[in-house]
Amino acid sequence: MENLYTHLEQVMLRMDSRFCTEDEHLLKNKVIEAALSLDPALLHYLLADEKLKRHFFL
Repeated sequence: MENLYTHLEQVMLRMDSRFCTEDEHLLKNKVIEAALSLDPALLHYLLADEKLKRHFFL
């Protein structure tokens, strides 16, 4: 079973490369900045994935 961080990293790699490095590691600060500014694309990605939606919104 994967942890939430790993799952978020995989989702961001598929959805938006601005949140990941070239060697496929999550840029946590970029995700945090986007979340604090209520970035519509990030919110869409989080809501589109059932596991992330349950964790962050329910």
